[in-house]
This record gives sequence, structure tokens and C-alpha cells, in this order.
Amino acid sequence: MDSIFEEHPDENYLEKYLLDALGQAEADRIEEHLLVCHACVDKANELRDYIRALRKTLDIEKPKARVVPKGRAH
Repeated sequence: MDSIFEEHPDENYLEKYLLDALGQAEADRIEEHLLVCHACVDKANELRDYIRALRKTLDIEKPKARVVPKGRAH
């Protein structure tokens, strides 16, 4: 697809995206991919739920992970 990932972003990039830890250009590329890929939307939602559960378990007060709506992919 581009220099960040061949076909789909790997879990590390999805995690960084959810945590707002990517540059704008990288985040934009992942968002474009999420518009068309159901599998990556599902994976991003799983990771988001894991991040939330981990923060709750550890009682960490951090900004919430991005929301990736299930209906977002085409």
C-alpha cells in the first residue's frame, strides 16, 4: 500500500494510531485504510477495547483511545 505497511497496517501502527502517537501523515494513511477495510476496523476496535481495559485495570488516567465506528468501513 505504501511505505508504512504493505497491505494492512500492523498492530503496532494501529496501537500508535489509537493512542495518537503517530504523525499526521501516518494517521491520515491509516484513517484512509480504515475507510475501506472491515478487518482493520475490527482489529482497531479490539485493540481499543484492550487499551481501555488495561487502563481501567491499572487505573491510569490518560486520554481515551480513538473511536473507530464499526459502520465506518465501506
